[in-house]
Amino acid sequence: RYLAEHLPEYIRTSKENEVIAVLKEAIDQVNLELYDLAGEREELSGMGALIQINADSTLGIDGRYLEKVCRKLLKLHLADIIASDAHGIRERMNHMDACYHHVCKKYGADYAAELFDKNPIQITISGDN
Repeated sequence: RYLAEHLPEYIRTSKENEVIAVLKEAIDQVNLELYDLAGEREELSGMGALIQINADSTLGIDGRYLEKVCRKLLKLHLADIIASDAHGIRERMNHMDACYHHVCKKYGADYAAELFDKNPIQITISGDN
C-alpha cells in the first residue's frame, strides 16, 4: 500500500531529476561552446564576422538563460555589438539606455563605447564603400 501511494511521487521526482540533469548538461555544453568561440574569435574577426547580442537579453528581460549567455559573452569580450530588438515603439519598449548604463557599470565605459558606438558606426562606414 505504501508503494502504491508513493510510487507516482517517486516516478515524478525521478523524471524531474532526469530533466534537470539534461538541462544542466545542455548549459554546460553552451558554456564550452562559448569558450571554444573565444579561441576562434580572431579567425572569425578576420572573416568580418561580428557577434551581436540583444539589449533585452543582456538585461535579463528575455529570461535568465539568455542573460547568462550574454554575461559570458561580455565577460570574455566576445560581443561586438549590442542592439535593440524593438520593432517599433508600440510593439516593444527600447531598453538601450538602461543596457548601456548596465554595461558601463559591469564591464567598463570603454567596452560599452565599442559595443554601442564604435562598432556599429564601423558597419555603417563599411557599407558606404
